[in-house]
Amino acid sequence: MLRSHSVLYSWLRIRLWEIKGLAPHNPFPQYMDPKNPDWVLTQELIRSIRDESNARGAQFLLVILPQRNYLNGMYDPVIYDSIIEFAKSENIAAINLLPLMKSYRWTEVFYLEDGHFTPFGARVTAQIIYQTIQTMDYHDKNPF
Repeated sequence: MLRSHSVLYSWLRIRLWEIKGLAPHNPFPQYMDPKNPDWVLTQELIRSIRDESNARGAQFLLVILPQRNYLNGMYDPVIYDSIIEFAKSENIAAINLLPLMKSYRWTEVFYLEDGHFTPFGARVTAQIIYQTIQTMDYHDKNPF
């Protein structure tokens, strides 16, 4: 029996999804409800981190890292839109890496086994974040 964390199971599940051409689904529908306690807590945590950063004289940047099932089209990225909308409404600088990484095959960016970044994926992620920070209006872009 295939276990959900096996490489073969992961590959088959994703491959069948691609072959069948199934529509992406939203694995977190609770985040579409603005009164959902999980979403409210997430927003409060982001606000408190922003406020703590600002209190210490640092500039806060919210970086939204894609998960492989969003990059390969299995999941609907509507949650990323919700996070970006929240960040804009709170005047929080944010980078959504998902659209910026769409030009890469997900198998280049993530390991099949567990969804962590490959060395290439980590390098691309770092480059995108660095390039984005360089275009932002920060007083001191060099934290060192």
